[in-house]
Amino acid sequence: MTVSRALLRLRHLLPVTLVLAALAWLAPATAWAEKTDELDGVVRLFVEKPGADEAAPEAEVQVRLKTKRRARTRAVLKVEGRYYDRDIVIKDAYLDHAVSRGLRLRLGIDKKTLGLEYQESSRERLTLHRSHVYQRLETLGLAGRQLEFRVLTRPDGGRDGLYADFSVGMDGSRDQNALASLRYRLGPFGWGSWGLLERHRIEHTYLPVWAFVSSWWVETSAIRVATELFAGVDALSTEFERMLGDGHTVAFYGPRGEVALRFPLSERWSLEPFLQGSLLARDAREPSAGYQAQGLLGLNLRSKRLVFRTNAEIVAEGGGSAGESDESLQRRARYHASAAFSF
Repeated sequence: MTVSRALLRLRHLLPVTLVLAALAWLAPATAWAEKTDELDGVVRLFVEKPGADEAAPEAEVQVRLKTKRRARTRAVLKVEGRYYDRDIVIKDAYLDHAVSRGLRLRLGIDKKTLGLEYQESSRERLTLHRSHVYQRLETLGLAGRQLEFRVLTRPDGGRDGLYADFSVGMDGSRDQNALASLRYRLGPFGWGSWGLLERHRIEHTYLPVWAFVSSWWVETSAIRVATELFAGVDALSTEFERMLGDGHTVAFYGPRGEVALRFPLSERWSLEPFLQGSLLARDAREPSAGYQAQGLLGLNLRSKRLVFRTNAEIVAEGGGSAGESDESLQRRARYHASAAFSF
């Protein structure tokens, strides 16, 4: 993307963000809310090498501004820029209204949160980029960012307790959806489920689709273990089947898991080796349609502000028509290294 196109995109979104910030700033201050504006972000330098191809470096900056609450309302704006892509993107721009300490209302551009990885921040994730399954969900339009109204509930005190979210929204493809989640934490243990119902737009028609993710995890200072089960409808493949096939609904499914160990090296630094794996079947009704399998081995070096990541990933895809041989199996590898500084 050229600089002019990036600036044009920013110009189109800028009025929305200015209105949100103005509404939060003009309202009177709330007695018990935050007293100051908050500015944080991260600078990342990373390089990716897809198999035998040349390494591709990138420099990325994310900046997030949270205004102080006035009348229990604050504005949040998050901007991301990439040097080599010549790209500037507004990631988040929303108003957050605190009805009480355990209940908030949110309106604006925010994450279309489906699954554990989307619930976590980029610093909490083991890898810099989202795992292969989540990239697939983004390709299908089931995750990403959108304009939405969300209701969020949280435990009154501490992290333990029940979390519940519900949102209605419309993403950049004009797909209208309702999304709900329930999550429960008790010490190091956690469980969560996310469900999506969507009116998916394909050219001049709409197709009803759904997706579901369920996750269980254990996380302590020494270990992290997380498992997830995915299922949902592939809208484009379903439309293809209706036009040229037998008309059945194409539903994908599969598991994902990760294990990480944490070894303290000093008071400030810790070493984090980890392993990720996933398997996604493309069509529950026709196994011959194939699968996508991912395996990733990585090592992170962490401190409070700095994270150094490196990993090697292999993705295997197999399948095709029932009469095809094993030659339809394809493999590709990718190597990644990054450094990130949070401020």
